[in-house]
Amino acid sequence: MDSYDYQDDRGANTISKQDYYLTMSNRNNLTSSRSQDALRETSTLTLNRQPKESYKKSGKTCSVEVTKMDGRYESVEMDENYRGLEMMADVCQALSVNEPEYFGLRYTDAGRKTWFWVEGDRMISKQVPTKMWKNRKTSSLKFDFCVKFYPPTTLVMKEPWSRYLLLNQIRQDLLEDGKLPCSHMVNCLIHGYVCQSELGDYDDRQYGATLDHLTDVGLPDSIRNNPQALQEVIYYHRNAAGLEPVQ
Repeated sequence: MDSYDYQDDRGANTISKQDYYLTMSNRNNLTSSRSQDALRETSTLTLNRQPKESYKKSGKTCSVEVTKMDGRYESVEMDENYRGLEMMADVCQALSVNEPEYFGLRYTDAGRKTWFWVEGDRMISKQVPTKMWKNRKTSSLKFDFCVKFYPPTTLVMKEPWSRYLLLNQIRQDLLEDGKLPCSHMVNCLIHGYVCQSELGDYDDRQYGATLDHLTDVGLPDSIRNNPQALQEVIYYHRNAAGLEPVQ
């Protein structure tokens, strides 16, 4: 499900998930956009020491492909002299992220079979693998936009859009069984809330005794292949009736 039904003064509308959460942020009188300088100051990449390299615009650009938490891509253009700070600020603006302090960018080094966080005080050209940089004119530089610092509670995050991105990251971590350890009960509870967010209130008349509606919701193997766990997810979904996606 890529959109929500949303009711406002103009009536009922179907809007994208991103527009829904940004609308809820604006309804709460939160800032809908921030300048690149402001994003740099609060980014996880903020410099706490003398920068290793200063930034001077080169006038040459290259394409960057950023993978978001939901697996989709966002394309941005970056100056070839960008450090991590400038790159992060541009990505956050493109993704409408106003709380960058929880997020970060990482890239994969296929040769070393591992990934690394982007450093704010170093030029991108000196961080990514040599082969990736040499091929920048024919192939976009690829990065992942991820949660870097998990807050102790979502209540410290001011914007619904930030909380939604955090939920997406947790879902991705749970889908990779074992990456984010949690109890069986918590796993089922989280996915019960996911069903409420994605499908709305549980409808006995629509779903009946089948589990077909769960095929549209991403579930980890530990739940999908366990009939008892699926029933527990349905139980928590039923109990979440009345909750709006933003809750």
